[in-house]
Amino acid sequence: MVELELYDNRITKIENLEPLTNLVILDLAFNAIKEITPGSLDSLVNVKKMFLSANKIKKIQGLDKLSSIECLDLGDNKIRKIENLEALTTLKELHLAKNKIQVIENIGHLKNLYMLTLQANFIEEITGLEELVGLEQIYFQQNKIKKISGLTTLHKVEIIDLAINEIKVIEGLEGQADVLDELWINNNEISEWSSLEYLGETMKVLNNIYFACNPLHARGQEFKDKLRKTVPCLKELEGCPFDRAPYLISQPDNVPGIVKKGINPKAKAILEDILGKTEAEEYEKNK
Repeated sequence: MVELELYDNRITKIENLEPLTNLVILDLAFNAIKEITPGSLDSLVNVKKMFLSANKIKKIQGLDKLSSIECLDLGDNKIRKIENLEALTTLKELHLAKNKIQVIENIGHLKNLYMLTLQANFIEEITGLEELVGLEQIYFQQNKIKKISGLTTLHKVEIIDLAINEIKVIEGLEGQADVLDELWINNNEISEWSSLEYLGETMKVLNNIYFACNPLHARGQEFKDKLRKTVPCLKELEGCPFDRAPYLISQPDNVPGIVKKGINPKAKAILEDILGKTEAEEYEKNK
């Protein structure tokens, strides 16, 4: 057996896996497991991917024999501390989103790690990443981070997700100047244009930025034009190409519309962001 999928089965305990020495993928997500029972996974020396997300696990333990593991998903549990990962030197992806973690620690030895996800925790400071020079993607959305720091040595990071935090200034990204492709910094507290000027002066290949829901953000073409001029390498805002031509669908002749009212105000605001105010009004008129 190469893959065992026990997803969403109300399992409460990891047991009876000893014979499965050739297992490569184990999916135990969406169960009711409270503990990784010490010894229960010891025979799984060939497992490369293990999914234990959406359980009730409180502590990382019992993983010491997983000498081949490359992807470990412990998201959506009750874990408070990153620990007991010393033996997992082959790990490439570590997923710990939606837990109760306050400090990034005890992962500096994971030299093969290229993806780290820690969304929806209680992290206030970016720490413990200095030695993870192979990181390419880091996801820290929905924490309590106040400052961008601790990333100086990470020269391979192409995607940084810092959305929904408490960041006031964009800074500390010099180490990613040559490689950063996508920055999620929406829903923060950025109010000064100097933060975007910093990106323009520093970033060389930044392709896309998510910036909505900051005090500085404004809807409409004027903001987009100024942003593009300030950060010349940008090609997309909120995942939408700057140079995309408006795409309008015309209603065929003699076919009555289902609704005769104007479009929803929220939908109109989104259209204004994408198409510009004039095109959005034209769309509504022809709807």
